[in-house]
Amino acid sequence: MQYRLHDYTESEKERFDELVVDIYNKYYEYNPDQKEELLWKNQEANVPEFYVEQDFFDDYWQKIRDLYIGDWNVADAYDFKEVQTEKKKPLVPKEKIWQAIKWELDESEFDRIISFNYKYPKDDYYNFDLIMEKIHALMKGEKSISYFKSWCILLMRCYMDNMKYRSKKLLKIFYDLGDYFDGVAFMDSSLEGEEKLKECREIIAALKDYNHRICDLKNRAETDFTTNGVITYVAFAFTLNDGEESLYRVCVVDEEKRTINYLFVEDIDYLEEINYTLLSQAEFDDLSSDYWEGYTLDTSMPADYAIRKTKRSKQKC
Repeated sequence: MQYRLHDYTESEKERFDELVVDIYNKYYEYNPDQKEELLWKNQEANVPEFYVEQDFFDDYWQKIRDLYIGDWNVADAYDFKEVQTEKKKPLVPKEKIWQAIKWELDESEFDRIISFNYKYPKDDYYNFDLIMEKIHALMKGEKSISYFKSWCILLMRCYMDNMKYRSKKLLKIFYDLGDYFDGVAFMDSSLEGEEKLKECREIIAALKDYNHRICDLKNRAETDFTTNGVITYVAFAFTLNDGEESLYRVCVVDEEKRTINYLFVEDIDYLEEINYTLLSQAEFDDLSSDYWEGYTLDTSMPADYAIRKTKRSKQKC
């Protein structure tokens, strides 16, 4: 469940402090001093909202900060002068954006157009096959990590602010995808060898999961992301040794045999042959409710069971 709280700030113009609370995932987003057109109701109309007194808002906000994790956004800066400034920024031609997405620009020109001194035209900048091609090219050493990081910033800007869609749900998932690329842009430039390949495999796993959800939205469907009839769910669990190691929760479901297994995996190495469904901890906790009826526990199924099952099937043939 999510809900929003607003109060009226003391201002000549009507502005609001906003607190978006996700009880399910124990997450909050605090947006102070917002114009009404920037509130969540314009993005997620199905989330209930409440207008409360300032004292109640402040007290509740303090409690949520102690209980949940979240984001604390700065006040919006979309006043008239800044909007005018944005309009005056030079527009990067759409063709140039696509050249950058395809890695047809040198690094100096690339770095220039990802500057926030330039604005981008609206377009459908999503091409999953092209994205996969470029990540595999990085794995082969065809471009430097610094070039790749600039590319990630470009995609972040395209997906978060400049996608040409009317669907709010699609815009939201592309915004999340852009936010993911923003995180990838912090990739360690010194990575090499197997560490670099492992990092790229993790990126591929996340992008395949995003792509599956995007395809479902476009097709107005809700399908499981399977490999050979097997769903592989993964959620981060916790870190060990001062953050040097990580443990992940994995749930393997064989939909054909109606079997299930739960396990912990240390520093999981994502395999390209497997389609992973990445969940929050709260979503992972709910799996036991989804599969309690008609499924039996099979502790022999490891994290890579989806491809082991295929190998066994091939041997039988």
